[in-house]
Amino acid sequence: MHIITPQVAERLRSLWSSRPVAPISYATVREFCEYADVCPELFAGCQDLKDAQRAWAVKAILACVPPGGSLVEIGGGQPTVAQSLIDLGYSVTVVDPYDGSGNGPVEYDSYRSTYPAVRFLRSLFTSQCPIREASLDGVYSVSVIEHVPIDDLAGLFSAMRKFLKPGGASIHCIDVVLKGWMTEYMRSAARVIMNLQHGLTQQTELAETEVYDELATRMESDLETFFLSAHGHNLWRNHVPYDRYSFRRVGSMQLSGNLPA
Repeated sequence: MHIITPQVAERLRSLWSSRPVAPISYATVREFCEYADVCPELFAGCQDLKDAQRAWAVKAILACVPPGGSLVEIGGGQPTVAQSLIDLGYSVTVVDPYDGSGNGPVEYDSYRSTYPAVRFLRSLFTSQCPIREASLDGVYSVSVIEHVPIDDLAGLFSAMRKFLKPGGASIHCIDVVLKGWMTEYMRSAARVIMNLQHGLTQQTELAETEVYDELATRMESDLETFFLSAHGHNLWRNHVPYDRYSFRRVGSMQLSGNLPA
């Protein structure tokens, strides 16, 4: 199964491979509309934050990872991004237990059949994974690592450090809750993730813990911020009574950086 045609692949390379990606940013409506114009294939009808996150991940990888590089997607679920990157000439392994943990997917056999070009490793992403040390050009995730328990995040980033080559890229889209249920927990998780990303990539821009609070303030005040819609929330709610799963203001934080060469 192919998602991106050769013609679209060439268009994306010409648009994104030489465009710098900020080390920390958030999804915007402007970006979303660009993705809709240049690569609607990446939307896959999610109607939630992934409609902006998936395309941004591809854009960031094109900007940060050399053509033909070796990538791992953490917790890929349905491997839409992985297949898109394969169509763009990358080698991609999805590392996901596919056991339903954390409300994750269980459709392993179906995905293997539908996406035969994707390599699958049924596992959590840890330093014990059977991946050769310093062999990866990039590790990325889409709406995954914020769901990893905070106490386990240091181990996750240690695994990235072990498996990434010098100069390898660490690229992540993270759901952030600005108002509503789990705001405080998600703020704490985002701060930890930002500091670990800073330690991995040695980017001075991410050194201060206050950076998340500044980013959240910008997201709240920016008319262009891409937030989860009411329709998307209803999909996430999945028939749970509304009083138990009421609407929240959720956006997407985007982290991108390379290890020192």
